[in-house]
Amino acid sequence: MSNMKKIVALILACIFALSLVACGESSDENKQGAKSKDATNAVTNVVTKAGETTTTVKGDKKGKKKGKKNSKAKTTKVVAPVKVNVTTQKLIARTTNRAGNASAKFVKSLKGFTLKILYPWENIYGATKCKSYYTQSMKDVKKAYGINIKEEGQWDRYNESLAAELASKKCANHVYYAQQGNFASYFKKGYISDLASAMREAAVDFNDPWYFSDAKGFLNINGKQYGWVPVEDEYTTPFMIIYNKTLLARKNLADPATLAKKGQWTWSKMETYAKKFDNDKNITGMGTIDSETMVEAIATQLGTSLTKVKKGQSPTTNITDSKVKTALDTYASWCVGKKAWCDTFKGEAWNYAKNKLVNGKLAMIFGFHDTVQNLSSAKDNSVFGVAPFPTKSASKSFTSVSLAQFIAFIPIVHQKAAAKILFARNEYYRYTYRYADRCARYRWESYLGDGNAVTNAINIKYGKAGNKSKMAWTSVCEDAEANVTTLAIINDIRNGKGVATAINGKKNALVNTYKKVWNGYKITGNV
Repeated sequence: MSNMKKIVALILACIFALSLVACGESSDENKQGAKSKDATNAVTNVVTKAGETTTTVKGDKKGKKKGKKNSKAKTTKVVAPVKVNVTTQKLIARTTNRAGNASAKFVKSLKGFTLKILYPWENIYGATKCKSYYTQSMKDVKKAYGINIKEEGQWDRYNESLAAELASKKCANHVYYAQQGNFASYFKKGYISDLASAMREAAVDFNDPWYFSDAKGFLNINGKQYGWVPVEDEYTTPFMIIYNKTLLARKNLADPATLAKKGQWTWSKMETYAKKFDNDKNITGMGTIDSETMVEAIATQLGTSLTKVKKGQSPTTNITDSKVKTALDTYASWCVGKKAWCDTFKGEAWNYAKNKLVNGKLAMIFGFHDTVQNLSSAKDNSVFGVAPFPTKSASKSFTSVSLAQFIAFIPIVHQKAAAKILFARNEYYRYTYRYADRCARYRWESYLGDGNAVTNAINIKYGKAGNKSKMAWTSVCEDAEANVTTLAIINDIRNGKGVATAINGKKNALVNTYKKVWNGYKITGNV
């Protein structure tokens, strides 16, 4: 009997030890990307530098912000917390051109170099739990190469101060981020370093899984690379529907996320849900914070885009394409003279979700990552659900198209040091990539209080259904002038003008804005 007790005790001890190990592992949904053999599709394990964003309001040349500060956002109780031992995570090797391929002379020259990064948000690490991961990564990079890393965040007037630094050719930092409509303008003015020679010297390219696969395509212009898009939480954003579960339940409407899992969350179903609130004086069925992005999302469902980007050609507007016209017609059928989709951009802009969805005045909203971030200040954010923006016929897959919110680049004034900057930035990505899946979950748990909503959001963000996300390049190809013109066309439609009339009135101006930037330049990568 004594021996039997010892055996039982030993078995229980083993079970307890294994349970501790399991706590240190990521959840099943976050292992998806790590198992993928295709590096460009391994997007579940991604670095996420969430936190605070700021974006210039579309159509506002003065640079007013439609951003928000959430560095003091309320931290919600984490559902089923994941315990992580920072010191035991495996370093993911590069897929190509590993550090050993760089010349010994170059690697030796890195010692003592300080990489300086400025992010367009203040809360650099997002969830507090993630900071230790980044701190550890910095230590590891310093130990391996003698490189120091200094990173800061700036929320207020980021675009204005960056433009001033670039124009004066006095850039205090090495890596900056071009936001919506700014990349094209910076490129046109010659502010951005050519990375082709730097990539050769540093033995770095963009085939590694921590870079968005499309970046090596579109950002390769006339045979030269001008920037990159990291596969990070704040850099790309898929289209999604965020909804108030309580309001839908009052109308006896099934949960959209549940329908999505069954392949029953269709465009027509979403339309039906929105119209259920047409006769409700206090609640809007569907809203959006960004009309242009919504039209882009509809166009995506039809297999087209507002911008035409093809290999070997210059980017141009696609506003006269028949499918784009259909997308605009669809948009008009939803919002012109009706309640659904129409209650947008009425002085609330980026706070629309916070002011309406949180307060129970809006049932559903078309949005993306930043929209969800606004929910973190809600008294009860467990009432919010997240579902994919549905296709016309099927909705089981999560996402196939994302918008580029930020393009990382090195200013032309740092061209001589570009190889060191690129190598250091790449290694920092590589080391922080170890903790990507955990950081993603921690951040979303600070926005949403329901565990299922967190999982759904991560699945939508990283395409768990096996989709290879592609980039919608409208916000990258358009400079500020083109952006204003496109939005003017959409606003004409919202104000009751027919689609053909709205397009014809401004199509020539829109074509010319693209020519001003891209005339003589061709996309030489795969798009």
